[in-house]
Amino acid sequence: MIGAEQAYLFRHALLRDAAYELQPPSDRARLHLVAADAIESPARDAGTLDHAAAEIADHLCAARQHNDRPELRRREYDLAGRAARHAEKHFRNAEAQHYWLRCAELAPEHEQLPALTAACSLAVRYGSPAETMPLVEGALATARARADRLHEGKLLLALGAACHNAGDLAAAEQHFAAAHDVLAGIGEHAEQAKAVGLLGAIFDITGRNAESETLYARATELYRQTGDRFGEGNNWCNLALLLHNTGRHRQAATAMARAIEIGRAAGNLTLQALALGNMALVETALGRREHALQLVDQALILLRRVGDRRNEGVCLTNLAYVHEAGSDFAAAEATYRRALEVHRETGNLRFEGVALGNLGGVIANQQRLAEAEPLLVRAVEIHRQVNHTRFLAVHLANLACVYAGRGKAGPARETWHTAVPYLKQVGLGDSVEWRLGELRKGCADAGIEPVA
Repeated sequence: MIGAEQAYLFRHALLRDAAYELQPPSDRARLHLVAADAIESPARDAGTLDHAAAEIADHLCAARQHNDRPELRRREYDLAGRAARHAEKHFRNAEAQHYWLRCAELAPEHEQLPALTAACSLAVRYGSPAETMPLVEGALATARARADRLHEGKLLLALGAACHNAGDLAAAEQHFAAAHDVLAGIGEHAEQAKAVGLLGAIFDITGRNAESETLYARATELYRQTGDRFGEGNNWCNLALLLHNTGRHRQAATAMARAIEIGRAAGNLTLQALALGNMALVETALGRREHALQLVDQALILLRRVGDRRNEGVCLTNLAYVHEAGSDFAAAEATYRRALEVHRETGNLRFEGVALGNLGGVIANQQRLAEAEPLLVRAVEIHRQVNHTRFLAVHLANLACVYAGRGKAGPARETWHTAVPYLKQVGLGDSVEWRLGELRKGCADAGIEPVA
Protein backbone atom coordinates (compact mmCIF):
# COMPACT_ATOMS: atom_id res chain seq x y z
CA MET A 1 0.00 0.00 0.00
CA ILE A 2 1.25 3.51 -0.83
CA GLY A 3 1.36 5.72 2.25
CA ALA A 4 0.62 9.43 2.50
CA GLU A 5 4.34 10.21 2.51
CA GLN A 6 4.76 8.39 -0.83
CA ALA A 7 2.04 9.97 -2.96
CA TYR A 8 -0.11 13.04 -3.25
CA LEU A 9 -3.81 12.47 -3.78
CA PHE A 10 -5.74 15.25 -5.53
CA ARG A 11 -9.37 14.70 -4.71
CA HIS A 12 -10.64 17.06 -7.38
CA ALA A 13 -9.58 16.85 -11.02
CA LEU A 14 -9.63 20.63 -11.50
CA LEU A 15 -7.31 21.15 -8.54
CA ARG A 16 -4.95 18.51 -9.89
CA ASP A 17 -4.93 20.05 -13.36
CA ALA A 18 -4.42 23.56 -12.01
CA ALA A 19 -1.44 22.44 -9.91
CA TYR A 20 0.03 20.69 -12.95
CA GLU A 21 -0.36 23.72 -15.21
CA LEU A 22 1.36 26.00 -12.66
CA GLN A 23 4.58 24.13 -13.34
CA PRO A 24 6.73 25.62 -16.15
CA PRO A 25 6.97 23.24 -19.17
CA SER A 26 10.65 22.55 -18.51
CA ASP A 27 9.90 21.60 -14.90
CA ARG A 28 7.02 19.37 -15.95
CA ALA A 29 9.25 17.58 -18.45
CA ARG A 30 11.97 17.13 -15.82
CA LEU A 31 9.47 15.79 -13.26
CA HIS A 32 8.03 13.33 -15.79
CA LEU A 33 11.53 12.04 -16.47
CA VAL A 34 12.20 11.75 -12.73
CA ALA A 35 8.94 9.80 -12.41
CA ALA A 36 9.87 7.50 -15.29
CA ASP A 37 13.26 6.77 -13.70
CA ALA A 38 11.71 6.25 -10.27
CA ILE A 39 9.23 3.69 -11.63
CA GLU A 40 11.50 1.90 -14.08
CA SER A 41 14.47 1.09 -11.86
CA PRO A 42 12.60 -0.82 -9.12
CA ALA A 43 10.33 -2.45 -11.74
CA ARG A 44 13.37 -3.86 -13.53
CA ASP A 45 14.81 -5.09 -10.26
CA ALA A 46 11.52 -6.74 -9.28
CA GLY A 47 10.92 -8.29 -12.71
CA THR A 48 7.68 -6.34 -13.16
CA LEU A 49 8.75 -4.04 -15.98
CA ASP A 50 6.09 -5.34 -18.38
CA HIS A 51 3.37 -4.32 -15.93
CA ALA A 52 4.83 -0.82 -15.53
CA ALA A 53 5.85 -0.26 -19.16
CA ALA A 54 2.77 1.70 -20.23
CA GLU A 55 3.01 4.13 -17.32
CA ILE A 56 6.75 4.68 -17.88
CA ALA A 57 6.24 5.17 -21.64
CA ASP A 58 3.57 7.80 -20.94
CA HIS A 59 5.91 9.70 -18.60
CA LEU A 60 8.65 9.60 -21.24
CA CYS A 61 6.21 10.87 -23.87
CA ALA A 62 5.36 13.82 -21.64
CA ALA A 63 9.05 14.45 -20.93
CA ARG A 64 9.79 14.60 -24.67
CA GLN A 65 7.32 17.41 -25.20
CA HIS A 66 9.95 19.86 -23.94
CA ASN A 67 13.12 18.09 -25.07
CA ASP A 68 12.74 15.45 -27.78
CA ARG A 69 16.12 13.81 -27.33
CA PRO A 70 16.94 10.69 -29.43
CA GLU A 71 17.78 8.61 -26.37
CA LEU A 72 14.34 9.39 -24.86
CA ARG A 73 12.62 8.42 -28.11
CA ARG A 74 14.44 5.09 -28.21
CA ARG A 75 13.70 4.39 -24.58
CA GLU A 76 10.02 5.24 -25.03
CA TYR A 77 9.91 3.09 -28.17
CA ASP A 78 11.27 0.07 -26.30
CA LEU A 79 8.82 0.53 -23.42
CA ALA A 80 5.83 1.18 -25.69
CA GLY A 81 6.61 -2.14 -27.41
CA ARG A 82 6.68 -3.88 -24.03
CA ALA A 83 3.39 -2.20 -23.14
CA ALA A 84 1.80 -3.29 -26.42
CA ARG A 85 2.86 -6.92 -26.04
CA HIS A 86 1.77 -7.01 -22.40
CA ALA A 87 -1.65 -5.52 -23.19
CA GLU A 88 -2.14 -7.92 -26.09
CA LYS A 89 -1.22 -10.88 -23.91
CA HIS A 90 -3.92 -9.83 -21.42
CA PHE A 91 -6.54 -9.11 -24.12
CA ARG A 92 -6.54 -5.33 -23.60
CA ASN A 93 -6.85 -4.95 -27.33
CA ALA A 94 -7.48 -1.21 -27.71
CA GLU A 95 -4.57 -0.48 -25.36
CA ALA A 96 -2.29 -2.80 -27.32
CA GLN A 97 -3.22 -1.14 -30.60
CA HIS A 98 -2.53 2.30 -29.06
CA TYR A 99 0.99 1.36 -28.00
CA TRP A 100 1.80 -0.37 -31.30
CA LEU A 101 0.86 2.86 -33.07
CA ARG A 102 3.05 4.76 -30.60
CA CYS A 103 5.90 2.41 -31.51
CA ALA A 104 5.31 3.09 -35.20
CA GLU A 105 5.58 6.85 -34.58
CA LEU A 106 8.85 6.47 -32.65
CA ALA A 107 10.51 3.66 -34.59
CA PRO A 108 13.50 4.00 -36.88
CA GLU A 109 12.29 3.60 -40.47
CA HIS A 110 13.38 -0.04 -40.75
CA GLU A 111 11.40 -0.97 -37.61
CA GLN A 112 8.21 1.00 -38.32
CA LEU A 113 6.30 -1.48 -40.51
CA PRO A 114 6.32 -4.39 -38.01
CA ALA A 115 4.66 -2.12 -35.41
CA LEU A 116 2.17 -0.76 -37.94
CA THR A 117 1.31 -4.29 -39.07
CA ALA A 118 0.75 -5.41 -35.48
CA ALA A 119 -1.61 -2.45 -34.92
CA CYS A 120 -3.48 -3.24 -38.14
CA SER A 121 -3.87 -6.89 -37.14
CA LEU A 122 -5.54 -5.89 -33.87
CA ALA A 123 -7.74 -3.33 -35.61
CA VAL A 124 -8.96 -5.95 -38.10
CA ARG A 125 -9.78 -8.45 -35.36
CA TYR A 126 -11.37 -6.13 -32.83
CA GLY A 127 -12.13 -2.77 -34.46
CA SER A 128 -14.90 -1.52 -36.70
CA PRO A 129 -14.36 -1.74 -40.48
CA ALA A 130 -14.86 2.04 -40.85
CA GLU A 131 -11.98 2.77 -38.48
CA THR A 132 -9.79 -0.10 -39.66
CA MET A 133 -9.76 0.48 -43.41
CA PRO A 134 -7.91 3.85 -43.45
CA LEU A 135 -5.29 2.55 -41.00
CA VAL A 136 -4.55 -0.55 -43.09
CA GLU A 137 -4.58 1.33 -46.40
CA GLY A 138 -2.11 3.87 -45.02
CA ALA A 139 0.21 1.15 -43.73
CA LEU A 140 0.01 -0.68 -47.08
CA ALA A 141 0.95 2.50 -48.94
CA THR A 142 3.99 2.85 -46.66
CA ALA A 143 5.06 -0.76 -47.32
CA ARG A 144 4.79 -0.26 -51.07
CA ALA A 145 6.66 3.04 -50.97
CA ARG A 146 9.51 1.24 -49.20
CA ALA A 147 9.35 -1.81 -51.50
CA ASP A 148 8.90 -4.02 -48.43
CA ARG A 149 7.30 -7.07 -50.03
CA LEU A 150 6.88 -9.06 -46.81
CA HIS A 151 4.88 -6.37 -45.08
CA GLU A 152 3.04 -5.55 -48.31
CA GLY A 153 1.83 -9.15 -48.35
CA LYS A 154 0.90 -9.14 -44.66
CA LEU A 155 -0.99 -5.85 -45.04
CA LEU A 156 -2.80 -7.08 -48.14
CA LEU A 157 -4.03 -9.95 -45.96
CA ALA A 158 -5.15 -7.42 -43.34
CA LEU A 159 -6.89 -5.29 -45.97
CA GLY A 160 -8.65 -8.36 -47.35
CA ALA A 161 -9.80 -9.29 -43.85
CA ALA A 162 -11.08 -5.73 -43.28
CA CYS A 163 -13.05 -5.90 -46.55
CA HIS A 164 -14.36 -9.35 -45.54
CA ASN A 165 -15.52 -7.89 -42.21
CA ALA A 166 -17.23 -5.02 -44.03
CA GLY A 167 -19.04 -7.48 -46.32
CA ASP A 168 -17.13 -6.61 -49.51
CA LEU A 169 -16.23 -10.16 -50.47
CA ALA A 170 -15.19 -9.28 -54.04
CA ALA A 171 -12.57 -6.84 -52.75
CA ALA A 172 -11.52 -9.32 -50.05
CA GLU A 173 -10.93 -12.03 -52.66
CA GLN A 174 -8.90 -9.61 -54.78
CA HIS A 175 -6.68 -8.59 -51.86
CA PHE A 176 -6.18 -12.18 -50.64
CA ALA A 177 -5.19 -13.27 -54.17
CA ALA A 178 -2.76 -10.35 -54.45
CA ALA A 179 -1.30 -11.21 -51.03
CA HIS A 180 -0.84 -14.82 -52.12
CA ASP A 181 1.09 -13.76 -55.22
CA VAL A 182 3.34 -11.40 -53.25
CA LEU A 183 4.07 -13.89 -50.46
CA ALA A 184 4.57 -16.89 -52.77
CA GLY A 185 6.90 -14.75 -54.85
CA ILE A 186 9.24 -14.14 -51.91
CA GLY A 187 8.96 -17.69 -50.54
CA GLU A 188 7.11 -16.63 -47.37
CA HIS A 189 5.14 -19.87 -47.01
CA ALA A 190 3.79 -19.24 -43.49
CA GLU A 191 1.94 -16.12 -44.62
CA GLN A 192 1.11 -17.70 -47.98
CA ALA A 193 -0.79 -20.41 -46.06
CA LYS A 194 -3.01 -17.72 -44.54
CA ALA A 195 -3.79 -16.33 -48.00
CA VAL A 196 -4.73 -19.79 -49.30
CA GLY A 197 -6.97 -20.50 -46.30
CA LEU A 198 -8.64 -17.10 -46.48
CA LEU A 199 -9.35 -17.57 -50.18
CA GLY A 200 -10.88 -20.92 -49.25
CA ALA A 201 -13.19 -19.15 -46.82
CA ILE A 202 -14.28 -16.66 -49.49
CA PHE A 203 -14.98 -19.47 -51.96
CA ASP A 204 -16.98 -21.27 -49.24
CA ILE A 205 -19.15 -18.24 -48.48
CA THR A 206 -19.81 -17.57 -52.17
CA GLY A 207 -20.89 -21.14 -52.92
CA ARG A 208 -17.78 -22.51 -54.67
CA ASN A 209 -17.63 -25.55 -52.41
CA ALA A 210 -15.31 -27.84 -54.37
CA GLU A 211 -12.73 -25.10 -54.95
CA SER A 212 -12.98 -24.10 -51.30
CA GLU A 213 -12.30 -27.64 -50.07
CA THR A 214 -9.25 -27.89 -52.34
CA LEU A 215 -7.86 -24.63 -50.98
CA TYR A 216 -8.41 -25.71 -47.37
CA ALA A 217 -6.46 -28.91 -48.05
CA ARG A 218 -3.60 -26.92 -49.59
CA ALA A 219 -3.58 -24.50 -46.64
CA THR A 220 -3.35 -27.42 -44.20
CA GLU A 221 -0.26 -28.71 -46.04
CA LEU A 222 1.40 -25.29 -45.86
CA TYR A 223 0.54 -24.78 -42.19
CA ARG A 224 2.06 -28.16 -41.32
CA GLN A 225 5.19 -27.42 -43.33
CA THR A 226 5.70 -24.13 -41.50
CA GLY A 227 4.61 -25.34 -38.05
CA ASP A 228 1.83 -22.76 -37.66
CA ARG A 229 -0.45 -24.58 -35.25
CA PHE A 230 -2.89 -21.70 -34.80
CA GLY A 231 -3.27 -21.32 -38.56
CA GLU A 232 -3.79 -25.06 -38.95
CA GLY A 233 -6.40 -25.07 -36.19
CA ASN A 234 -8.26 -22.13 -37.70
CA ASN A 235 -8.18 -23.85 -41.08
CA TRP A 236 -9.65 -27.06 -39.59
CA CYS A 237 -12.43 -24.94 -38.10
CA ASN A 238 -13.28 -23.43 -41.49
CA LEU A 239 -13.12 -26.81 -43.24
CA ALA A 240 -15.42 -28.29 -40.59
CA LEU A 241 -18.01 -25.61 -41.33
CA LEU A 242 -17.84 -26.43 -45.05
CA LEU A 243 -18.33 -30.13 -44.26
CA HIS A 244 -21.24 -29.28 -41.96
CA ASN A 245 -22.88 -27.00 -44.53
CA THR A 246 -22.68 -29.74 -47.17
CA GLY A 247 -24.29 -32.35 -44.91
CA ARG A 248 -21.16 -34.27 -43.84
CA HIS A 249 -21.77 -33.75 -40.13
CA ARG A 250 -19.68 -36.60 -38.70
CA GLN A 251 -16.68 -35.57 -40.77
CA ALA A 252 -17.33 -32.02 -39.61
CA ALA A 253 -17.32 -33.13 -35.97
CA THR A 254 -13.94 -34.82 -36.44
CA ALA A 255 -12.45 -31.74 -38.12
CA MET A 256 -13.84 -29.37 -35.48
CA ALA A 257 -12.52 -31.60 -32.69
CA ARG A 258 -9.05 -31.22 -34.21
CA ALA A 259 -9.45 -27.44 -34.15
CA ILE A 260 -10.48 -27.51 -30.48
CA GLU A 261 -7.57 -29.80 -29.61
CA ILE A 262 -5.06 -27.52 -31.36
CA GLY A 263 -6.53 -24.43 -29.68
CA ARG A 264 -6.22 -26.01 -26.26
CA ALA A 265 -2.69 -27.31 -26.88
CA ALA A 266 -1.59 -23.86 -28.05
CA GLY A 267 -3.44 -22.08 -25.23
CA ASN A 268 -5.21 -19.93 -27.83
CA LEU A 269 -8.54 -18.88 -26.33
CA THR A 270 -9.87 -17.30 -29.52
CA LEU A 271 -9.39 -20.46 -31.58
CA GLN A 272 -10.94 -22.55 -28.80
CA ALA A 273 -13.95 -20.24 -28.67
CA LEU A 274 -14.52 -20.21 -32.43
CA ALA A 275 -14.25 -23.99 -32.68
CA LEU A 276 -16.50 -24.60 -29.66
CA GLY A 277 -19.14 -22.18 -30.97
CA ASN A 278 -19.13 -23.80 -34.39
CA MET A 279 -19.07 -27.33 -32.97
CA ALA A 280 -22.42 -26.40 -31.42
CA LEU A 281 -23.89 -26.20 -34.94
CA VAL A 282 -22.51 -29.63 -35.79
CA GLU A 283 -23.78 -31.15 -32.53
CA THR A 284 -27.22 -29.67 -33.21
CA ALA A 285 -27.27 -31.32 -36.64
CA LEU A 286 -26.34 -34.62 -34.98
CA GLY A 287 -29.26 -34.30 -32.55
CA ARG A 288 -27.19 -33.46 -29.46
CA ARG A 289 -28.80 -30.13 -28.63
CA GLU A 290 -28.08 -30.06 -24.88
CA HIS A 291 -24.38 -30.57 -25.53
CA ALA A 292 -24.55 -27.85 -28.19
CA LEU A 293 -25.92 -25.37 -25.63
CA GLN A 294 -23.06 -26.20 -23.25
CA LEU A 295 -20.50 -25.65 -26.02
CA VAL A 296 -21.92 -22.23 -26.92
CA ASP A 297 -21.87 -21.16 -23.29
CA GLN A 298 -18.18 -22.13 -23.05
CA ALA A 299 -17.41 -20.24 -26.26
CA LEU A 300 -19.16 -17.06 -25.09
CA ILE A 301 -17.22 -17.08 -21.80
CA LEU A 302 -13.93 -17.29 -23.71
CA LEU A 303 -14.88 -14.61 -26.25
CA ARG A 304 -15.91 -12.18 -23.52
CA ARG A 305 -12.66 -12.90 -21.71
CA VAL A 306 -10.58 -11.95 -24.75
CA GLY A 307 -12.82 -8.98 -25.63
CA ASP A 308 -13.83 -10.27 -29.07
CA ARG A 309 -17.22 -8.61 -29.63
CA ARG A 310 -17.36 -9.43 -33.33
CA ASN A 311 -17.15 -13.18 -32.78
CA GLU A 312 -19.36 -12.89 -29.70
CA GLY A 313 -22.08 -11.73 -32.10
CA VAL A 314 -21.41 -14.71 -34.37
CA CYS A 315 -21.58 -17.06 -31.39
CA LEU A 316 -24.87 -15.53 -30.24
CA THR A 317 -26.22 -16.21 -33.74
CA ASN A 318 -25.15 -19.85 -33.32
CA LEU A 319 -26.86 -19.98 -29.92
CA ALA A 320 -30.07 -18.62 -31.40
CA TYR A 321 -29.92 -21.28 -34.11
CA VAL A 322 -29.57 -24.04 -31.47
CA HIS A 323 -32.69 -22.67 -29.74
CA GLU A 324 -34.47 -22.51 -33.11
CA ALA A 325 -33.56 -26.11 -33.93
CA GLY A 326 -35.12 -27.15 -30.62
CA SER A 327 -38.31 -25.22 -31.47
CA ASP A 328 -37.70 -22.84 -28.57
CA PHE A 329 -38.80 -19.92 -30.70
CA ALA A 330 -39.07 -17.38 -27.88
CA ALA A 331 -35.44 -17.95 -26.84
CA ALA A 332 -34.34 -18.02 -30.49
CA GLU A 333 -36.05 -14.72 -31.27
CA ALA A 334 -34.61 -12.97 -28.22
CA THR A 335 -31.12 -14.27 -28.94
CA TYR A 336 -31.18 -13.33 -32.63
CA ARG A 337 -32.15 -9.79 -31.56
CA ARG A 338 -29.20 -9.70 -29.13
CA ALA A 339 -26.91 -10.93 -31.90
CA LEU A 340 -28.20 -8.24 -34.26
CA GLU A 341 -27.26 -5.54 -31.77
CA VAL A 342 -23.69 -6.83 -31.65
CA HIS A 343 -23.43 -7.25 -35.44
CA ARG A 344 -24.54 -3.66 -35.95
CA GLU A 345 -22.22 -2.40 -33.21
CA THR A 346 -19.22 -4.14 -34.79
CA GLY A 347 -20.16 -3.44 -38.42
CA ASN A 348 -20.55 -7.13 -39.26
CA LEU A 349 -22.90 -6.75 -42.21
CA ARG A 350 -22.60 -10.34 -43.40
CA PHE A 351 -23.78 -11.79 -40.10
CA GLU A 352 -26.37 -9.04 -39.71
CA GLY A 353 -27.92 -10.53 -42.85
CA VAL A 354 -27.72 -14.06 -41.42
CA ALA A 355 -29.32 -13.06 -38.12
CA LEU A 356 -32.03 -10.95 -39.81
CA GLY A 357 -33.03 -13.75 -42.17
CA ASN A 358 -32.99 -16.39 -39.45
CA LEU A 359 -35.03 -14.10 -37.20
CA GLY A 360 -37.52 -13.71 -40.05
CA GLY A 361 -37.73 -17.50 -40.30
CA VAL A 362 -38.37 -17.87 -36.56
CA ILE A 363 -41.12 -15.25 -36.69
CA ALA A 364 -42.64 -16.89 -39.76
CA ASN A 365 -42.74 -20.21 -37.90
CA GLN A 366 -44.96 -18.47 -35.35
CA GLN A 367 -47.30 -17.40 -38.20
CA ARG A 368 -46.37 -13.71 -37.88
CA LEU A 369 -45.90 -13.51 -41.64
CA ALA A 370 -46.42 -9.77 -42.05
CA GLU A 371 -43.65 -9.15 -39.50
CA ALA A 372 -41.33 -11.75 -41.04
CA GLU A 373 -41.55 -10.46 -44.61
CA PRO A 374 -39.55 -7.19 -44.27
CA LEU A 375 -36.88 -8.96 -42.22
CA LEU A 376 -36.35 -11.55 -44.95
CA VAL A 377 -36.47 -8.90 -47.70
CA ARG A 378 -33.73 -6.92 -45.95
CA ALA A 379 -31.70 -10.08 -45.33
CA VAL A 380 -31.84 -10.97 -49.03
CA GLU A 381 -30.70 -7.43 -49.90
CA ILE A 382 -27.69 -7.80 -47.59
CA HIS A 383 -26.80 -11.25 -48.93
CA ARG A 384 -26.83 -9.89 -52.48
CA GLN A 385 -24.70 -6.93 -51.41
CA VAL A 386 -22.04 -9.08 -49.69
CA ASN A 387 -22.38 -12.06 -52.08
CA HIS A 388 -23.25 -14.52 -49.29
CA THR A 389 -24.62 -17.18 -51.60
CA ARG A 390 -25.51 -19.88 -49.08
CA PHE A 391 -27.81 -17.72 -46.99
CA LEU A 392 -29.14 -15.95 -50.07
CA ALA A 393 -30.39 -19.36 -51.21
CA VAL A 394 -31.93 -20.28 -47.85
CA HIS A 395 -33.57 -16.94 -47.17
CA LEU A 396 -34.93 -16.56 -50.72
CA ALA A 397 -36.67 -19.92 -50.26
CA ASN A 398 -38.02 -18.81 -46.88
CA LEU A 399 -39.20 -15.51 -48.34
CA ALA A 400 -41.03 -17.35 -51.13
CA CYS A 401 -42.92 -19.36 -48.49
CA VAL A 402 -43.83 -16.17 -46.61
CA TYR A 403 -45.10 -14.55 -49.81
CA ALA A 404 -47.18 -17.67 -50.52
CA GLY A 405 -48.59 -17.70 -46.99
CA ARG A 406 -49.65 -14.07 -47.42
CA GLY A 407 -51.38 -14.83 -50.72
CA LYS A 408 -48.82 -13.01 -52.88
CA ALA A 409 -48.69 -15.50 -55.74
CA GLY A 410 -46.56 -13.48 -58.16
CA PRO A 411 -43.71 -12.59 -55.74
CA ALA A 412 -43.82 -16.14 -54.33
CA ARG A 413 -43.39 -17.71 -57.78
CA GLU A 414 -40.63 -15.32 -58.86
CA THR A 415 -38.71 -15.65 -55.58
CA TRP A 416 -38.97 -19.45 -55.57
CA HIS A 417 -37.63 -19.76 -59.11
CA THR A 418 -34.76 -17.47 -58.16
CA ALA A 419 -33.97 -19.53 -55.05
CA VAL A 420 -33.79 -22.99 -56.63
CA PRO A 421 -30.58 -22.52 -58.69
CA TYR A 422 -28.85 -21.02 -55.67
CA LEU A 423 -29.92 -23.96 -53.48
CA LYS A 424 -28.40 -26.36 -55.98
CA GLN A 425 -25.24 -24.27 -56.32
CA VAL A 426 -24.46 -24.33 -52.58
CA GLY A 427 -25.12 -28.06 -52.17
CA LEU A 428 -28.67 -27.82 -50.84
CA GLY A 429 -30.35 -29.38 -53.88
CA ASP A 430 -31.62 -32.24 -51.73
CA SER A 431 -33.69 -29.74 -49.74
CA VAL A 432 -35.64 -28.46 -52.74
CA GLU A 433 -38.43 -31.05 -52.46
CA TRP A 434 -39.26 -30.46 -48.81
CA ARG A 435 -38.96 -26.69 -49.29
CA LEU A 436 -41.37 -27.02 -52.20
CA GLY A 437 -43.73 -28.82 -49.85
CA GLU A 438 -43.57 -25.87 -47.44
CA LEU A 439 -44.24 -23.48 -50.32
CA ARG A 440 -47.32 -25.42 -51.43
CA LYS A 441 -48.58 -25.59 -47.86
CA GLY A 442 -48.33 -21.82 -47.67
CA CYS A 443 -50.32 -21.50 -50.87
CA ALA A 444 -52.99 -23.85 -49.52
CA ASP A 445 -53.21 -21.94 -46.24
CA ALA A 446 -53.67 -18.67 -48.14
CA GLY A 447 -56.25 -20.21 -50.49
CA ILE A 448 -54.27 -19.62 -53.70
CA GLU A 449 -53.19 -21.96 -56.49
CA PRO A 450 -49.76 -23.60 -56.08
CA VAL A 451 -47.09 -21.36 -57.56
CA ALA A 452 -44.61 -24.15 -58.34
